[in-house]
Amino acid sequence: MLASYNKLLTDVTPGAPMHRAFKKYWHPVMHANRLKADGAPIRFTLLCEKYVAFRATDGSVGVFDEFCPHRRCSLALAQNRDNALTCLFHGWKFHVSGKCIETPNEPNPDFAARVPLKSFPVREAGGVIWTYVGEGEPPRFSDYIFNQLDDEQLLPRAAQVACGWLQGLEAQIDPAHFAILHQNWTEKAPDDSFNPDLKLSSDVPEMRVEFEDTGWGFRFAAIRELPENRRYVRITEYVAPASAFVSSMNRTRKIFILTVPVDNNHSTQWFFWYNPLGPITDEVRSYVLGNSDPDDSDMFKTAKALPMWGQDRQAMKAGSNFTGFDDIVIEDLVVQESMGPDVDRTRELLCSADEPIIRARRFILKNLERLDQGDDTAFTHSTDFEYGALEGAAVKLDADKDWRAEARRLMEERAHRVSA
Repeated sequence: MLASYNKLLTDVTPGAPMHRAFKKYWHPVMHANRLKADGAPIRFTLLCEKYVAFRATDGSVGVFDEFCPHRRCSLALAQNRDNALTCLFHGWKFHVSGKCIETPNEPNPDFAARVPLKSFPVREAGGVIWTYVGEGEPPRFSDYIFNQLDDEQLLPRAAQVACGWLQGLEAQIDPAHFAILHQNWTEKAPDDSFNPDLKLSSDVPEMRVEFEDTGWGFRFAAIRELPENRRYVRITEYVAPASAFVSSMNRTRKIFILTVPVDNNHSTQWFFWYNPLGPITDEVRSYVLGNSDPDDSDMFKTAKALPMWGQDRQAMKAGSNFTGFDDIVIEDLVVQESMGPDVDRTRELLCSADEPIIRARRFILKNLERLDQGDDTAFTHSTDFEYGALEGAAVKLDADKDWRAEARRLMEERAHRVSA
């Protein structure tokens, strides 16, 4: 990859093309249960810019620019009561809607109405707070199926990772690493387990990848040949710009992974585990928590504080653990962070198994070009599909069956389920 392309894809500082692209989407920023009515505001960084979120007296949520427009004092310090934040410095008061309602040190009664404070649209769904920090009217909310489920059907977890956003996305859409990096899990998964397709991935490591363009990005199939003229097909839905519904055969244990840029060298990776058919069982909950940190806001906290992320070399030497890590998600996070905060992609040597990564990069670069040419439709999802019908899938098909037709059939089936 050319150095200029690498810079274009990874730079999310204000004014950069990728910063503008990400501002066209809704983003999850924190677990909803972190915000308490009249509780402390919580600051966060998104796309190199600082914000503050709070829950007002009536339970509604506000997201503001972190700094008071008067003298730039942090509103994370503010009083939170009466459905408003009151800056500690001079008492300027901002209603949860973003309207300034009091400026005690200014006698002009009309002054408060002219005070500009950047406030942003908010949605509370899927157990988290989502916000849109772009200009103008927000796009259609990303009302994925997990954003429509009851709390007991959902387990959202996040990891704070010291690497750029693109490293997170590329791990999500890399079908080849599963049988290698995660062989601790694939090799011990029996065919009758609650995750039966894991074993197939390691039993048949050879695969080919095929694609289909969609109104939200593209879908791709990792195809493995089976005996008796059958195929094992893992279908992943790439949802632009930085997320994917990962394939799974299990109908009650699904996952959506989304990477949110904090700045050029840090990202938050969100893992939305969900069961569209009923409550998440204790078995699945235990699997999801694994050996990661119990803090849902940063399940990577413990591992990244240890030398070499706590890798167990003795277990590797004994042959009982290929990676030296005891959690499948931690394995992904470690290899991403090990690359450094910003990968020099000019030094990569890619192969045919990296086609989904190559295609995603080209997709994003093409849309950045459209954005630069003033095309307002760049980086926008089409409006003629049901968000709630998007989901990854793993299926076994006869060799003469078209996986694309099967993917569309499954999506139509889910759309009917959502609308019922």
